[in-house]
Amino acid sequence: MADTPQDGAGQYSPQLWKKVVDAGRYGIMLVAAEPADNPIIYVNPAFVKMTGYPEQEVVGKGYQFLLGEDRYQPVLQELCAALREQRECRVVLRSYRKDGSLFWNELTLEPVPDEAGAVTHFIGILSDITEHTSYAARLTQLASYDPVTQLPNRLLLESLLKQAVARCRRSGHKIALLLLDLDHFKRINDTLGHSLGDALLQAVATRLTNCLRAGDTLGRLGGDEFVVLLEGWQWNEQVAKVARKIQGALAPGLKLEEQEVFVTASIGISLFPKDGDDGLTLLKNADIALYRAKARGRNEFCFYEAEMNARAIERLAMENDLRHSLDRGELELYYQPQLELLHERTLGVEALLRWRHPKHGLVAPAEFVPLAEESGLIVPIGEWVLRTACAQAKTWQEQGLQPLRMAVNLSVAQFEQPDFTRLVARILSDTGLQPDCLELEITESLLMKDVNTTVAVLRTLKEMGVKLAIDDFGTGYSSLNYLKRLPIDRLKIDRSFVQDISIDPDDAAIALAVIAMAHSMNLRVVAEGVETDAQLSFLRLRDCDEMQGYYFSRPLPAGEAKHWLEEHGRRELRREAPEDRLQTVLLVDDDPGILKLLEQVLRRDGYRVLTAANGRAGLELLTGYAVQVVISDLFMPEMNGVEFLKRVRKLYPGAVRIALSGYGELDDLIAMINECAVFKFLAKPIALDALRDALRQAFLWHELHPLQHRLQ
Repeated sequence: MADTPQDGAGQYSPQLWKKVVDAGRYGIMLVAAEPADNPIIYVNPAFVKMTGYPEQEVVGKGYQFLLGEDRYQPVLQELCAALREQRECRVVLRSYRKDGSLFWNELTLEPVPDEAGAVTHFIGILSDITEHTSYAARLTQLASYDPVTQLPNRLLLESLLKQAVARCRRSGHKIALLLLDLDHFKRINDTLGHSLGDALLQAVATRLTNCLRAGDTLGRLGGDEFVVLLEGWQWNEQVAKVARKIQGALAPGLKLEEQEVFVTASIGISLFPKDGDDGLTLLKNADIALYRAKARGRNEFCFYEAEMNARAIERLAMENDLRHSLDRGELELYYQPQLELLHERTLGVEALLRWRHPKHGLVAPAEFVPLAEESGLIVPIGEWVLRTACAQAKTWQEQGLQPLRMAVNLSVAQFEQPDFTRLVARILSDTGLQPDCLELEITESLLMKDVNTTVAVLRTLKEMGVKLAIDDFGTGYSSLNYLKRLPIDRLKIDRSFVQDISIDPDDAAIALAVIAMAHSMNLRVVAEGVETDAQLSFLRLRDCDEMQGYYFSRPLPAGEAKHWLEEHGRRELRREAPEDRLQTVLLVDDDPGILKLLEQVLRRDGYRVLTAANGRAGLELLTGYAVQVVISDLFMPEMNGVEFLKRVRKLYPGAVRIALSGYGELDDLIAMINECAVFKFLAKPIALDALRDALRQAFLWHELHPLQHRLQ
């Protein structure tokens, strides 16, 4: 046998090994273990032939250039982990030749240690398995990838999560699982249609992919739920940063067939190993955290906490109890009177649902109604409410009370029942209540679900004689174009706009706009949540028709409501409207000495004088009196004079404004002139003759410029 060329102690020469490698039919590359991008040191001719890249274009580059733009491949996570952990692996990659053509690359990676055992290089063996892979790849794509977004589906995600958990158990690394849910996606899908809904999901998938690392995993669980899997993080702040990055990536509007759509996402986060030792537990706990994020108002992210699981169990128990509440007779109706504002005459009551839980006592609707809606229980509960309310209204009539309007809230799920109008007719027939004694309250969100169907149902109810109202008006997205098509009798101003209506110009502007619009459409307006004299006076002076709220009565159980109606229901109180012919001045100053002095002087001059020690009190006084001139100090605690006069200008543009100040800072004077549009500025200490002269001019201006002062 011929001698085999050897070098030294039985070792083959490097030249021989190079010839062997060069002659091989598999592509071979030698990459450095360091630095992190693992640059290529050598490739053989088969590699050049397979990829189309000359050796001189390859050496020094990281192997990732073979991936082209196709950087999102789940198997990259395994390859990155093998390089990081310096071990062997075998993966199949979608790789791209220099001409851009795709080939399926079975890459085997082997670590090369030095004499001391430290890994210095990796040998990568490339095999083109395109022909063998094409058919299998198509089957895999169908079985493992979402057809809309081309992201891993639930089946593949669960497998990848299982593999990640196994890797991190070995390595001691951590996993963060982010469960994303697009906020209000169903409303977008229903409004724009499923075609644009799919386009939106694809656009979201692209944005999510672009803000993640190559080794991160992104998949779609189904519907509008996505999963992000992060490995190798150290601190919660890093995970939170990714969550904020995702929400920031979704913030800009999306253009879909000339339609601009804005989408946000709520995110629940669970961590391995803290929140679970397997993939299914991590998913479950991320879902619990997601629910909490949505409860916080959506477009939020929330980490899982152990007590959340306890609350979720408690919520499940509450749902089970709610399922039996009807059979056990635990549900009750309370009734809140609705009164005409001008005469304070009782016109009706609103039926409000309560749950008397055997353990938790009286449960507020905000705690169980959303649960009823999510579980579908709202349909049978809603039918019970409607039947019970109608029966109660009829009973009161038989007991001698005057016929009153019974208002009942409807849920979206109730309204969407195909036989809803027949149900209403049957309940009215069974209870004997006249249709015009029933008012059904719907929300703006219900209006936007399916406008044509909504209009048809409402018209059927209207033809039956039932009254109709829109509840919480101003908080939704209803279109005025749709509103004019609806056979509505009443609009209800939401309590959130009534709470600060006497002091907040924005709330006042919304309420006034609703009143004006409703009256122009021959609709009546009901203000909810009226609790103070100031709110009542403001609404009465601005021609609001009706009110309900704690000012007159809290919601009462049926027995107490009957006694209240017997005592107040027949009473008609007419409050005298405030005198508007007297020349009335409002003085606002936190100095009681100045207030007392000016009040005495101006009363002797024949003016009606109102006084307030701060801006809030001054605004409340303005709700009950026709005030022509407002005089205010500029420097007061809490609400300063500039802010007070700005609000007066917006709420009462007809009032002529005079400012007082013992200081003359230029910035304050500029703000006063530009923002408050004051008629006069008087310096302290006040010269009484100058004050009298300013008042005469102010009242003359008010009388001679009715149009101008209304437009200020």
